Formats: sequence, structure tokens, C-alpha cells
Amino acid sequence: MIIVAGKKAINLDYKTGKRKPTEQLALYAGYTFAHFPEVEEVETGFVWLKDKKIDKEKFTREDIPKIWQEFLPRVIKLESAYERDSWPCKPSGLCKGWCPVKTCDYYKDK
Repeated sequence: MIIVAGKKAINLDYKTGKRKPTEQLALYAGYTFAHFPEVEEVETGFVWLKDKKIDKEKFTREDIPKIWQEFLPRVIKLESAYERDSWPCKPSGLCKGWCPVKTCDYYKDK
């Protein structure tokens, strides 16, 4: 959910899983600044429904280079994989029946 009020915005994501640190809040800030050029300050947050807690971070337009510097190497890697149609298997929490690639060596049924 994004609310924009003049030069400020809040971008919240409701979560049902376990609380864990992630750089996703910075990414939310990056795309909020990109989509709403009038916004100078954005507060991002995870609303943890089970824990009834909110993890928040605040960003300003001056943070934009730092935000994208963190994500651009991943974007370049994904673009390269797309161009080569090369998607190496990598184990993750989705391997336990959630991943659609059932031919992967790491895939296991639920």
C-alpha cells in the first residue's frame, strides 16, 4: 500500500511470515521515488500481522544512488541470464513444493 501526501510517502507491505531482515524496504523506496517524482521522503515498512509489529525505514531522495547501487548488480545478472536463457538451479525455501520447476535437483514435494 502506498500513500502519497505532497512530498512525503509511506509504502507498507503486509507480511504473514516470520520477521527477518531484508533489503526489500530499500527497493520499495527506490521504486516509490521513481514513480512519484514529487516525493522527497518515503517511509517504508513491513506490517507483521502475526506479531502485530511494524519494521520501518526512512529514505530521502539523496539515498537513491545508494539504493540502486545495491540492486543494479543483481539486475545485470538477471538480464544476462535472460539473454542467455541460463537459469542455474539454486536451493531456497521454495524448493519444498513451492517452486514450479519440478525438474530441478533441489525440488521436493510438500
